[in-house]
Amino acid sequence: MKEQIDNCRLLVYRYWVHKGRLLGCAVHWYLLLGALVQLVVMVLALVFLFGNHVLGDHRTVVALLFLLEAFLGAIVSHRWSRYTGIYEVDAAGRPHAFVSHALLPGLRLRNSLGRKRFLKYVQQQQGAALDWR
Repeated sequence: MKEQIDNCRLLVYRYWVHKGRLLGCAVHWYLLLGALVQLVVMVLALVFLFGNHVLGDHRTVVALLFLLEAFLGAIVSHRWSRYTGIYEVDAAGRPHAFVSHALLPGLRLRNSLGRKRFLKYVQQQQGAALDWR
C-alpha cells in the first residue's frame, strides 16, 4: 500500500528500477545529523576519559557526556527511523510515495544504482521513449 508523503527532508542514497518502478532507499537527514552529533559527543567523552591524567579528573563530565550520548541515540533513532525505507521516486530522484520499511524481494546492494547512474538511466529511458514515438 502506497502512503503519500509530503516533501520532508529525506535523503535518497540508493536507487533501483524494479518491475518498471523507480524506487529509492531514503533516510531522514535528522537521523544522519543525530548520528554525527552522537559521534562527536562520544569522541569528547573518550577524550575526557583517557585524557584525565593530562587535564585532571573529569569523571563527572565523562558521565554526563555518556548519558547525553545514550539519550541522543535513543531519541533520535526512535523519532526519525520511521522515515527510513523504500520510496517510489520521480525521474529526478525525489521520493513521493512510501512503499516499505524493508527491502523488497530482488532489491540488493549489488543491483542498486548511485544517483549519477540513476539519472543517466532515466535520461536514456526518456530519450528512448521519445525516439520510439
